Amino acid sequence: IVVEAGIVFPPNTQPAFVDLVYRVSYQAESQVSMADDGLGSDQVAGDGIWTGTIPAGVANPLKMLRWRVVAEDSNGAAGLHPPFVDPLGSPQYGGTVIEADTVVSEIPVIHLFCESNGQSQTTSGSQSSVLYNGQFYDNILVKRRGASSSTWPKKSFKFDFNRGDRFRFSEDGNRVSEFNVNSTWSDKAFLRQTLAFETYEAADANGCLSFMVRLNRGGNFFALAGFVEQPDEDLLSREGLDPEGALYKMFTDLSQLTQYSHEKKTRLWESDADLQDLAVALQASGTELERWLFDNMNIPAVLAYLAATVVINDNDHVAKNYYLYRDSDGDQEWEVLPWDKDLTLGRNFVPASGGVLNDDIWVDQDPQSHPLFGDRNHISNASFWNRLIDAFYRVPRIQEMFLRHLRTVMDDTLQSPQIPASDLKFEARIDALVTECLPELQLDQAKWG
Repeated sequence: IVVEAGIVFPPNTQPAFVDLVYRVSYQAESQVSMADDGLGSDQVAGDGIWTGTIPAGVANPLKMLRWRVVAEDSNGAAGLHPPFVDPLGSPQYGGTVIEADTVVSEIPVIHLFCESNGQSQTTSGSQSSVLYNGQFYDNILVKRRGASSSTWPKKSFKFDFNRGDRFRFSEDGNRVSEFNVNSTWSDKAFLRQTLAFETYEAADANGCLSFMVRLNRGGNFFALAGFVEQPDEDLLSREGLDPEGALYKMFTDLSQLTQYSHEKKTRLWESDADLQDLAVALQASGTELERWLFDNMNIPAVLAYLAATVVINDNDHVAKNYYLYRDSDGDQEWEVLPWDKDLTLGRNFVPASGGVLNDDIWVDQDPQSHPLFGDRNHISNASFWNRLIDAFYRVPRIQEMFLRHLRTVMDDTLQSPQIPASDLKFEARIDALVTECLPELQLDQAKWG
């Protein structure tokens, strides 16, 4: 591998040395001298482009090879590239994965290398490197994510990137500071989270992007998993929302707010008084409640969220697994963003038959499959009902709006029983995903059972 570096030395100095330091995976560093003499791999003498060659064969296929440039002038002033200004928050090396293009897949491939695979499966995490879509990211943090999933053999992971070297998951998308790779251990269909988030998008509800990925770790296949965008300022910007608005991760049905019922993600300089005011306002009734909802809620956005949630038959969103967002500096209206969609499309938490790992399929159980599930008249099997959902359905005019919008989303996504099977959208999307993911599915089942 030939590495070129443009180096400018201060006036009235001479280069003392320019070295290319390289490292295979997490082995010891080696180095070779770089030259600007027009010989060998260096094309033009004295043009300020220094060239070094890493010997062939130092790294096996699908192994990580990293490098950095170290230079010093005749006055003893030294420089590094990458600068590596923060051992825990900036890249130390550039790099690649040898013959990464030999991994042929119809779905995106994440090549992950962890300094400690064991530490990467803890909440403290491990310093790691990633190659994705031809771009190398060094010295990032990869750690385990999730609550119940933390005990599964096949973990879910959170990837945290350096501020100056953020991740780009699509060529036409903005860079992001973190993302999630979710385990499919609890989902024998593998596809639920991707299908669920695509349904929110089809219903014009704001939410995460999600797609299936092949995760390779240490040069070997690790899992067929689900990429899920992190709900943060980057997502808000992509969805056309003000990233300066208030964003809360919720762990409550809004019956009460405590220090453990929510996490404030943005606007950390101010209190959660706006959320407290929301919880109080939802206790109103009649004309007072109706007026407050129309003045303070983004009604179309919430109705889109609720309709898509019904279509994917989500039974796990009443007391957790959602975010609340407020356009604090704009119209000051609230809306709901979805999160954590593994218990969808027929799956539910069933304590008597394995909890989240049960094999039961829920189709038409009442009240969990009722369109108004989540209000006080349609309570979850854990006896929760969500005060925001209930407030929307207690206002006749808003409930009518919701049911009309639900009909529209059903007609567009689930479609009429009269539609020919060959023209059904959900079924066609599932067929396409199965075709795309089949090689990785077979590898996953061979590895994990």
